[in-house]
Amino acid sequence: MRMQQRLAPSTGRYFVQAVGKAFRLLEVLHAHPEGLRLREASGRAGLEDSTALRLLATMEQLGYVRRHGGAKTYYLGPRVYELAGGPALVASLPRLARPHLEQLQRLTGEDVHLATLDVGEALCIETLKSSHILAASFSTGFRIPVHASAVGKAILAFLDDPVRDALLRRLSLDTYTARTLWTQEALLADLRLTRERGYSLDEGEFSPGVSCIGAPVFNLEGRVVASVSITAPSQRRPASTLKELAGAIQATAAGVSEAVRAAGRAESAAGRNGGLAVE
Repeated sequence: MRMQQRLAPSTGRYFVQAVGKAFRLLEVLHAHPEGLRLREASGRAGLEDSTALRLLATMEQLGYVRRHGGAKTYYLGPRVYELAGGPALVASLPRLARPHLEQLQRLTGEDVHLATLDVGEALCIETLKSSHILAASFSTGFRIPVHASAVGKAILAFLDDPVRDALLRRLSLDTYTARTLWTQEALLADLRLTRERGYSLDEGEFSPGVSCIGAPVFNLEGRVVASVSITAPSQRRPASTLKELAGAIQATAAGVSEAVRAAGRAESAAGRNGGLAVE
């Protein structure tokens, strides 16, 4: 979602200061997808803490701002993305990705997932079930820690460094299994490797006996917006054999990325032509 920050105060006969301040807060949160605490948001918007708190609380109730659980960190809320429509991609991504996910599922016979980053977690927005009786599936709507999953690490590794670093500072690197990467050093090393080879691996880091491989999906601006993964029981597909599917997962992610970019180009064309996309 493209948005230029306009933090300079405006005046005019019909200008409502409270509305202007609310939009300044939204612009600040948009510029910091890793989230901001109250004092950080108010300072960047040039507002008193008390004013920012009231505005954020109001926008949170309306869905334009959200916090994760009882956390004190604020993020843009779902209503912003709903109004943005296509650029948010949350609604259109499953439709754009599905043909590519289906092809990958037919090729591998394993569970295939599509996930996005949502308030510090990987949110599964599409799932294609394995054809095997023994499977290791996460359902659509399932949330999984970004540091302990292939879908999460595929996104983390390709975020802009300042955004990734700010997000990692706020993450609680909880331990789920003996293989969970629970230190910043270990996680950063894994993310560097993921970025170098173009895919991520999860060798039982969230759930014992479950292996995953993931790859990033990029938008028209070249920013990572989602990831694709294959999930399977380790006894059937240990991580060593999942690596053999690296080419397939990367090709699938590339196909989804191209579909996302094509949608972005069509949207830009529609905007330039008064809402009508033309060839």
